[in-house]
Amino acid sequence: RCHHFVRLKNNRVFRQAHGITLMRYITQLRIEAAKKIIIDTPERVGDVAKLVGFKSSTSFCNVFRKHTGCSPNEFRHNNNLKDQNVRFEK
Repeated sequence: RCHHFVRLKNNRVFRQAHGITLMRYITQLRIEAAKKIIIDTPERVGDVAKLVGFKSSTSFCNVFRKHTGCSPNEFRHNNNLKDQNVRFEK
């Protein structure tokens, strides 16, 4: 019980300081890391999920979509098109 109380108090302190919960902050960091991997490498979505700490690619895809508005594959496709457009404009 004491451990649970400390965890709740720490979460409250973090939320007061940063405006979001610690778990949400960690999730945002994981999604930002995933976005970089998706753009910069040809890693499969399941491998990206594992690299950023998700146990299942399904939960990773759900969280990714919630945070970005698109699936990891759509995100990769959209960002690859942007990169190609920049190259053609130069």
